[in-house]
Amino acid sequence: MSATSGRDPAVPTIPHYKLPWSKSFTAPAGSPGHRRLAWPPVIAALAVATVGVVIMLPGKPLPTGAPIAERSFRIDQQPGGVISMLDAKTGAPLLTLEKDGDGFMRGVLHSIALQRATMHISQETPLELAATAGGRLLLSDPPTRTKIDLEAFGSANEAAFARLLPGPVKEAFR
Repeated sequence: MSATSGRDPAVPTIPHYKLPWSKSFTAPAGSPGHRRLAWPPVIAALAVATVGVVIMLPGKPLPTGAPIAERSFRIDQQPGGVISMLDAKTGAPLLTLEKDGDGFMRGVLHSIALQRATMHISQETPLELAATAGGRLLLSDPPTRTKIDLEAFGSANEAAFARLLPGPVKEAFR
């Protein structure tokens, strides 16, 4: 131990980091200690956390109402990034997503496919899309017990999935 400092010189020191509310963040703009907080990453992290909470809330009942239209469909991933959605009963094509379009739908379907793969569930099992009398559009994956209230992601993203529903109901979500 050093007689002057009172600490052992062989023990490494831990650097002090300034916290967001420390003087360096509150110093006047232009002064030597001034730093700006990077807001875009903070806002992006909050948005991701909010979406995660909305999707992953277990046991929270979704306000549904009686279903007025339902559609079961399978996902067929083709070479080149094209995704086809086929009617589960007839096998008829419902919608084809090209490689560069429909980012929200592609993201949701990809996350469900990933969840199925980690749980060793067949990709052939159909997804269920239901429009309710309460004006909600719900996407569910029965084998994984995933239920997504598409209204939470905005009307444009909800309308993207509504394209899979029969004509009169589809128009209600535009």
